[in-house]
This record gives sequence, structure tokens and C-alpha cells, in this order.
Amino acid sequence: MTFEHIDHTLRESMMSSAPHGTKTFPVGAWALDPAESSITVSVRSLVVSSVTLSVDIQEGFVLVDDTGVVRQIDVKVRADTVRSGNAHRDRHVRGADFLNSENSPLITYSGRSQVDVIHGVVQVQDHPAALQLKVTQASLTEDGSAAFAAHGVVDRRLLGLGKLSSTLIGRDLDVSVRGIAHPVR
Repeated sequence: MTFEHIDHTLRESMMSSAPHGTKTFPVGAWALDPAESSITVSVRSLVVSSVTLSVDIQEGFVLVDDTGVVRQIDVKVRADTVRSGNAHRDRHVRGADFLNSENSPLITYSGRSQVDVIHGVVQVQDHPAALQLKVTQASLTEDGSAAFAAHGVVDRRLLGLGKLSSTLIGRDLDVSVRGIAHPVR
């Protein structure tokens, strides 16, 4: 699949209303393709190294209004799919001390865009926290799908994940999202 790169001006028009009549992001409902989309979270560990976790997207939807503005983004991820490549760590992160995936299986994100920033709220268990995602890539594929990438940072303590000292595990969770969305017909 090849991608048509969209420059900064056009990318901004895809995420907000169109300046000076440029092409906007296609109107309508879009569904994230879980097989073609990913979320990774990195956190500093023991001051000098970092740990990267990935998590599977269960479903995601984007609604674009008739002016090309992304009005709503909703994503659900499964807490029991968090993986780091270390089985012991994965069990601990999924367990009661952190994500409690057995009792709270979903992590949700809901937001809306303003130019190339998505303003939203991520919720882990009963703990919501603001998470702004800066859109770093937006392009249309030859088959009419949309490809995008975004990045943001959230304080893990706001999400109820503050059980360990910040010297053991950093406070900031660096969140990166890459995705492909298909129009809902």
C-alpha cells in the first residue's frame, strides 16, 4: 500500500475546517482497522532506561462533519493485551496493582480535533485524564483509507497508576498512535 504524503497545510485542513478552499478530510464516519493500527506507551524505568508497551485496539471510530472537522474520536483498547516482551512484567502491569484488566478490561479514549491536535480524555478504570495528541502524519491511501500518526504525554498518576515511586517508574507515559481508518459505508 503506498501513501500520498499530505503537506502541513493540507494536514491541518484534514483535521480542522478547510483554509482557503483546500481539500478537507472526507466527510463521514470512519472505522479504525485494529489489524493496521497500533498504540505504544513508553515510560522511563529506574531513571536510565525505558520500557515500551504495546496494546491492541478493540475498536475505534472517527466522525468528520461536513466542513471537514474531526468532531468525535472514540477508541477502546483491551487492557489484557498490554505486552512488553517480558511475561513477568506483563502479568504485573495487567494485574490488580496497575491496570486490573480482569475487573476493568477496557481503556477508553474520547476526543475531538482542533487543527492538528486532538483534545481528549483517556480513562483507565475509574480514572480519567486529559490527553492531547499532536497529529504528526495524516495522509490518504490509494484505496481511499486514511493513515495517521499522533503522539502525546499523560501523567500515569492521574490514571490511578501511581503505586510505584517516580524514581522506579517515571511519571510521564509517552503515547504513540499509528492507524489506518476506512470509511464506513
